[in-house]
Amino acid sequence: MAIAIDQIVFIVSNGLIFGSILALVAVGLSLIFGTLDVPNFAQGEFASVSGFVVVGLIGIGIGLVPSIIAGIVFAFIAGITVEKLVIGKFSSSRSPCSSELIYVDFIVVIPSNQKEIIKDWNRTSRGNLFSFSS
Repeated sequence: MAIAIDQIVFIVSNGLIFGSILALVAVGLSLIFGTLDVPNFAQGEFASVSGFVVVGLIGIGIGLVPSIIAGIVFAFIAGITVEKLVIGKFSSSRSPCSSELIYVDFIVVIPSNQKEIIKDWNRTSRGNLFSFSS
């Protein structure tokens, strides 16, 4: 039951990658909570939406670097919009957990809309959203 060296390297590198992702999420959560005093549990959903923007732009033929830049710009604009239109209105209310409930709502709403976007995309003539062959 010996493990080959390439399997050990694979397991260790996957552990380091996964640990780095968890560390980035923890730093992001602590940074947002430290500055706003509101825990943003929908941080991953905003990242996944900008990831869908990048994949969609690549799928329609825009290059990788412009797609990544557009995804970052989209995430910035979406974050500012949500902060000004939604979070800002409820953070001044008397209920201490109203902002947290809004972020939990984003956790529920965004993934369900992403599923519908993928279904609609796959029904069109463009083909599968995640196939990059031209």
